[in-house]
Amino acid sequence: MEFSVYEADLKGIFVREVHLRSGDNVRYKCLPQSFWNSGRQRLCMPDGTVLLEWERSLTLWVAKYILYRDGEEIGTVQKQPLSNRYEVVVEGETIEVRGNLWQKEFTFVYDGVEVAKVSRKILRNEGAFGIAIMEGQDDLLFLAILTIIIDVIRRQNSS
Repeated sequence: MEFSVYEADLKGIFVREVHLRSGDNVRYKCLPQSFWNSGRQRLCMPDGTVLLEWERSLTLWVAKYILYRDGEEIGTVQKQPLSNRYEVVVEGETIEVRGNLWQKEFTFVYDGVEVAKVSRKILRNEGAFGIAIMEGQDDLLFLAILTIIIDVIRRQNSS
């Protein structure tokens, strides 16, 4: 089975910019939310072309992220209260997130099949970690979900 491998390289301590590399090239950038982009974070091409967006909304004790493609809502990522579990629903389908999120060693499972794996062991670079996505899957979607989980972990560590 073929996998696409990306490297998530976190930029800056306070800036939530993530560079997603394939080989030596930056394939995508995740730009932080700002006043100028309606408060949404964006997954972009290096030239700034927006591919996916998401925004964070708070409901009582739960942070929920709404995913958009071409301005249309396509799914949600929601951290379960008082646990380290996530509920990911995209176009009516559930994607399970299994493993140790704090150590950044986890997998995405869809319909009983592991479709993506996040691990520090995929790469040798100490400051980054890798994600391997099964061929035929929506790479952008899994990169966006990964970036959301990174953001949630960062927010929990800083509070």
